[in-house]
Amino acid sequence: TKAKGRDGDDALLGDEENNWLGGDAGNDFLAGEGGNDELYGGAGFDMILGDGRLANALPDHVPGDDHIETDGGVAFGNQGNDTMAGGTGFDLLGGNDGDDLINAGGGNDIVAGGDGDDFIIDTWGHDWLFGMGGADFINGGTGNDSISGGLGNDDLFGGEGDDY
Repeated sequence: TKAKGRDGDDALLGDEENNWLGGDAGNDFLAGEGGNDELYGGAGFDMILGDGRLANALPDHVPGDDHIETDGGVAFGNQGNDTMAGGTGFDLLGGNDGDDLINAGGGNDIVAGGDGDDFIIDTWGHDWLFGMGGADFINGGTGNDSISGGLGNDDLFGGEGDDY
């Protein structure tokens, strides 16, 4: 399925096939609903839900505070203050600019906060958590994690497990 919204608030739902959904400007809701999906939010406050297998959630790198969820997917925020959530599968999450809240969930994940003051947590799994720039808070939770604050005054907590 390939669908693109217009300026304004759109709700686009995919199906079990591979989907390409684009929200354009406005406050959009995009959900992949199965398959290997590419989901693009556009300008505005967008809620983007990947579903597993592989979901690329990309808010087009324009200003706006986005809410992005994926389970076993790839998701990148934009210049706004984004809220991102991974699931129990392998997630690759990037906050980009802005002060982001990223919960990697379970699974073995890779998370990079970006240039803002980011809050990054992971509940379990063997993870690679990077704050990048800004004053970041990072909590690795359980599991053997690699944690790096990057530039700025960071608070780093390894949690249970052997952390580096």
